[in-house]
Amino acid sequence: MSAARWPIFGRSAERLEPFGRRGAEVVVGDAINFGDLQMLFKGAESALVVLSGDVSDPHYVSNRSAMSRAITRALRQQQVSHVVLASSIGADRDRGVGMVAGLHELEGLLFGLEDANVLSLRAAWHMENLLASLPMIKEQKINGSAIKGDHRFPMIATVDIAERAAQHLSRRDFTGHTIETILGPENRSMNEATRALGAALGMPDLPYVEFPPEGVKAALQASACPRRWPRSSWSSRSRSTRTG
Repeated sequence: MSAARWPIFGRSAERLEPFGRRGAEVVVGDAINFGDLQMLFKGAESALVVLSGDVSDPHYVSNRSAMSRAITRALRQQQVSHVVLASSIGADRDRGVGMVAGLHELEGLLFGLEDANVLSLRAAWHMENLLASLPMIKEQKINGSAIKGDHRFPMIATVDIAERAAQHLSRRDFTGHTIETILGPENRSMNEATRALGAALGMPDLPYVEFPPEGVKAALQASACPRRWPRSSWSSRSRSTRTG
């Protein structure tokens, strides 16, 4: 699907610039601002919703909740007929899943849009989550989390999620309120992922260390992660993936 067919919305013009170079209409605004969303959805027949948020925001949880309500209100007012939500496995639970918890609320709100067709794409653990370990790898020469090293679970790249969402939006092949689960091509373990990271970083002997759940916070505090990631959410997400 060509980017030129879709307005691209976000807070940072700089980060949206690559889409603009490909011909997309760049719309800069804040998803917590109903007025910005109202203008974005005006005349739209379909929309892809990705719940964003500044992980350094001390009001991260409450602001994401406000975004969810603003997005739903704007979609309802502009009568957008087809909505795809980039959600996650675990969104059926309202606690114990870290940052995914916000998607539980948003799913419920969007499924309350009586006149819209809403598809929630509940995707597996994102491969890009591994990037959060880069400060730890750089500073401590290890990769680690509370996830068992040999536990194999679904992982998927965000580009694959985007491709599936684009297909559904272009075809509008969903009706009512539905959920689709998206898994990666095969399950992988953190041991395997760490070997791939190490090879890419020129560190073929990079070890994976399985932290006890209570040790995740200490490991993050010893690296640059606390400045960018909400520690309680990250450790909670790791625990929820620990054994499936």
